[in-house]
Amino acid sequence: MYVLDHTKLITGDIILIRTWDKTCVFIRKESNSNYSHALVYMGDMSCLESNALGVASQNLQRLGFKNIDDAKVLRLDDFAEIKKLRTGINLGRSKVGTSYASRHEVERSNLDTADNAMESNRQFCTRFVAQIYSDSGINIVSNPDYCSPKDVEESDILFEVIDALRPASPEEWELTQEKDNITVVQRDAGYIFLNVIRTITKEDIQSFDQVEEYLIKNPNYDQEFNNELIKSEYLNLGDLEKNGNPSVYDLDLFLKTYHEIYALELSQQQYYDELNRIQDFKAAADKYKNIFLKTNCKYFESLQKCYIRQVQLATERIAVWTGTLNLFK
Repeated sequence: MYVLDHTKLITGDIILIRTWDKTCVFIRKESNSNYSHALVYMGDMSCLESNALGVASQNLQRLGFKNIDDAKVLRLDDFAEIKKLRTGINLGRSKVGTSYASRHEVERSNLDTADNAMESNRQFCTRFVAQIYSDSGINIVSNPDYCSPKDVEESDILFEVIDALRPASPEEWELTQEKDNITVVQRDAGYIFLNVIRTITKEDIQSFDQVEEYLIKNPNYDQEFNNELIKSEYLNLGDLEKNGNPSVYDLDLFLKTYHEIYALELSQQQYYDELNRIQDFKAAADKYKNIFLKTNCKYFESLQKCYIRQVQLATERIAVWTGTLNLFK
């Protein structure tokens, strides 16, 4: 049993995985691929993916593999380009909740086609990953709208990260099998909210960005949208994550929970990612503040407060990373 070694990963890494259920075996056969699914690592033990339900975040600790070759990590060979991926990752985050493409659309990814997406408001795993890169100005495949796991694996600007997997401890493997976790809550909150918005508006709204665009044009929906946002628990996800993982918010608890070497490695890895997240959260809070001032829509005020809270939580985490680094320097 194996898990991904987070100390070997950096933001923007692509994770190709395979499982042995009938659907994934079929995908590999039809696409002539070694793998059947793709994710992008965005730091902080989190990935972005488009699964059968739609676009969602995934916790790295929830990914477990029976064989050491059931996953492969790929990275840009030009390290100077990696910093560009923040643009695509931020756009990818905004697509959380986007529905999965139709089977016909997914099957087109196995064809050698230069066409643009027929279902541009839908995602599937390799399209989502390739578009994160193309939105950052980096083309890892010839057509980011239609590509297979094989196309991604054989990209001539990616290389394999060696020893990206390691044996899982019994506790780590148990964690990969747990179904009721904060990742599921996060995913469901976004899906529930967007499904309700589609029902209310009778429009094909597939992302939070599209909700915002619609509300700016139709401010009469403000109260209804805001009420549904609050009911979905989306605004409370940061505190739910803190309640589920309290050790990374308290230095003493963090040092009691993790071995010294692991605590130091995790802090070294997370420190700069956390600084970037704080910058992104502040930018989002400012964005929603400005939209609220222009529209007076409570929906945007709620999102502003949500991102202010995310800045506070990230500041608590960075105090743990800084405290650990200072302790062992």
